[in-house]
Amino acid sequence: CCYLLFFQSLAHPGVYELRQERNDRAIRQTAKYIKAKFPGKKVVLCTNDVGNINHAAREGIEVMSWK
Repeated sequence: CCYLLFFQSLAHPGVYELRQERNDRAIRQTAKYIKAKFPGKKVVLCTNDVGNINHAAREGIEVMSWK
């Protein structure tokens, strides 16, 4: 179960991509994977990173900030 989640949400580094950008992308991919794996359940990505909020919104991920 957890092993499958790891490989299905694995984010390989992009060209000229910073480590933090890759980590943010991996978190968004995991949120999308969980949403697809459990239809009907609400998945919300909580972050204070404005760039991550914008990317998540563009990718159709429900996102909120706790600030």
